[in-house]
Amino acid sequence: MLESLIFIFSILLLSVFGLGFLALLIIGFIKKSKRLKLISLIPGLITLLILVINLFWYNISIPNQNTNIAKEYSGTYYLDGLKSNPKLILNNNLTYQIETVKALKIYGQGTWKTGMVDGMFSFYNKSGQLVGFAYPSYGQLKFNYMQKDQVIFKK
Repeated sequence: MLESLIFIFSILLLSVFGLGFLALLIIGFIKKSKRLKLISLIPGLITLLILVINLFWYNISIPNQNTNIAKEYSGTYYLDGLKSNPKLILNNNLTYQIETVKALKIYGQGTWKTGMVDGMFSFYNKSGQLVGFAYPSYGQLKFNYMQKDQVIFKK
């Protein structure tokens, strides 16, 4: 939620400074004022800085974080920490294998992604349909989080 507010705030700043830059630049050209053209560079540079920060954050930083989280959570998980079946295997290539668990709609093979809302993982079946979410927490994955039928897989 905080990230959404920051994004909205940055878009608002981008709009204000961008419009300020354009207005000062146009007025500078109309009045043929070198001083107004130079002053227009300030909001123009602020606009450019906000754009670069947003591009860096959403195109470089977040994908790197998601990749690191995927590497950290890849591995074999066992239901409630028991070293027996059923087990969930999360591979580095973002695929998974899971055996059938009654409380879950997830079974067989598919793909998984990091970076969902509140850091949750999403699981997709072979045909690309969303079949479930898991909440990662200290080396464990919680399916059906905060519900009566919560299922916990531990490494």
